Amino acid sequence: MDQLKRAALTIREELTERIAWFEGRGKLLEAQRLKMRTEYDLEMMLEMGVCSGIENYSRHISARPPGSRPYTLLDFLPEDYLLVIDESHATIPQIGGMHAGDMARKTVLVEYGFRLPSALDNRPLSFEEFQQFQKQTIYASATPGPREIEWSRAKVVELVVRPTGLVDPKATVKPLKGQIDDLIEEARKRVEQKERVLVTTLTKRIREELTERIAWFEGRGKLLEAQRLKMRTEYDLEMMLEMGVCSGIENYSRHISARPPGSRPYTLLDFLPEDYLLVIDESHATIPQIGGMHAGDMARKTVLVEYGFRLPSALDNRPLSFEEFQQFQKQTIYASATPGPREIEWSRAKVVELVVRPTGLVDPKATVKPLKGQIDDLIEEARKRVEQKERVLVTTLTKRTAEELTDYLRDIGINVRYLHSEIDAIERVEILRALRKGDFDVLVGINLLREGLDLPEVSLVAILDADKEGYLRSATSLIQTAGRAARHINGEVILYADVMTQSIQKFLAVSDYRRKKQIEYNQEHNITPRSVTRPVEESLSTRYAGAETAAAVINDAGGDFDVTETIRELEESMVEAANNLEFEKAALFRDQINELKRSLSSERGGKTTRPSAAKRVSYGKARRVRVKS
Repeated sequence: MDQLKRAALTIREELTERIAWFEGRGKLLEAQRLKMRTEYDLEMMLEMGVCSGIENYSRHISARPPGSRPYTLLDFLPEDYLLVIDESHATIPQIGGMHAGDMARKTVLVEYGFRLPSALDNRPLSFEEFQQFQKQTIYASATPGPREIEWSRAKVVELVVRPTGLVDPKATVKPLKGQIDDLIEEARKRVEQKERVLVTTLTKRIREELTERIAWFEGRGKLLEAQRLKMRTEYDLEMMLEMGVCSGIENYSRHISARPPGSRPYTLLDFLPEDYLLVIDESHATIPQIGGMHAGDMARKTVLVEYGFRLPSALDNRPLSFEEFQQFQKQTIYASATPGPREIEWSRAKVVELVVRPTGLVDPKATVKPLKGQIDDLIEEARKRVEQKERVLVTTLTKRTAEELTDYLRDIGINVRYLHSEIDAIERVEILRALRKGDFDVLVGINLLREGLDLPEVSLVAILDADKEGYLRSATSLIQTAGRAARHINGEVILYADVMTQSIQKFLAVSDYRRKKQIEYNQEHNITPRSVTRPVEESLSTRYAGAETAAAVINDAGGDFDVTETIRELEESMVEAANNLEFEKAALFRDQINELKRSLSSERGGKTTRPSAAKRVSYGKARRVRVKS
């Protein structure tokens, strides 16, 4: 930041001189334009540490004299480096051309007050400057230019013999007309022929499996499944023969890679070196997911195979099982604030604690309060944090409780929103971003306020019904949830409970142990704790319209129904039909849903609409609810 402040001083000096230059020649418009542009850039640099087009101030930032060349990668190469210029007949002219083109463009910008003259010093190297870096140089080209030949002097080496033994294409030319009569086919055509042979071999293996599977279905009287499988597979085979690819081609990966039935798939782990180090972050959640991915994939694809949507070989396109994954494990680091029993057992005595933070922050203070009056106490605590411009997270046990609590808090004037699994991933990011920006102060959630959330502005985490023992109130969940307040110097977690469960006791013991160790370390090394600071990321979505607005648009266009409600009902019917194994009926519902969404998009001018996370979400008419207190 000190470097930017020094740069800002020299930029202002140049700006003053340039404005005086423009005004002395009566170019007031250019002077005003340059002043507005540069003052805005300076403000952004000092506030944010960056601005649009900051590279145009590189001379000031790097404290170079006017007219000096910029620093490049060539400045950092060793003394005895070898420079290889491929396709030199085209590359060499481009070096000088880049410099000339850049100077021509920026000269216009400087002349009309869009940039300071120092912007001209942010440029590619000129050809003469580039030549100063040339020491040992190899110019590689099938058609070298005269300059490369001259520079190389007598050291020109011809490489016309290919390792493959191939020769240049031979053409037969009609001598009178100078017309090419015949040309030996290109190597690419031979490659394409080889690929076609591979695809033909592949489709042969798939057809053999298809024939066996159709006979299996027909032998059991499952004619619908046999017909369905035949139509689907024949279409895929036709696409592979004609286009070289088909939708869902990964389901034929066993045939493509010529693996035996039941064999594991190839993964990235097959290509790692022998002595690689594996780091598993948030291992308490990641380790169970490894086996879960395999089991979930098998459960889904078994149904597809059973009802004729896929060949049995599709089961071999799957994640690794847990046992297969373990075969690849060598040196492994499990990183977690709450490691599971398996990681601790595998690590044996090599468990390392990292509880001291570079910022000196200690774990949030934990307080247990009774269930009676928990909502009133929560409201009081939230208002204290809002007055200090801090944020609050509240965790409940059910989605319904989260929604009702959100309505209740909004009724009494607290700026609040809720977060749960029905909100898509992009919108969750938008809601968390809005919380950090201060668009609202309190966020109510269920199980989404745990691992991976970095919210430095949150100083209070309130856990309602903390004594309801279970997955959401286990010791691991309590520790992870409380950690959301560990980025703030005033971090605190409040557990509302009447019973001290084993999970609460374990959580309090871990919290007290860590706080004591952190405080002692800070005192020993004279460290003053400070809050984590991190800029708010840019929005992932630039513009979303509200879902409620979509229904109003349809009504204005003459519709007399709520499109979003109709889509929701059709989705429920589609899921119900799929659960009843009525797949053709479910497909009809799916097509109707897609048609309604397309009509909704066209009414909006071709832009699909969905609820905006950056704006207040409407939940209909506010209602008073009975909340346990």
